[in-house]
Amino acid sequence: MDKMWDILASLYWGKCTFKELCERDFLKGTCEYGVDSFLRILSKRGLVKESSKGIWSTTKKAKKELANRGYFA
Repeated sequence: MDKMWDILASLYWGKCTFKELCERDFLKGTCEYGVDSFLRILSKRGLVKESSKGIWSTTKKAKKELANRGYFA
């Protein structure tokens, strides 16, 4: 599950498409299915959203979640 929070942090620092996200260094070796699953979980929790153009970004709730998990320590 740590990878899920790393995905959230990565999107917080920079919006991107699904393909661009999968190409980020920390996700090398992770299957696209796994990345998609984490995005769906984050989306259901209201932490990320996908635009009509396929760009993934975080919602306002994401910063608080990341802070609670020590990403801004």
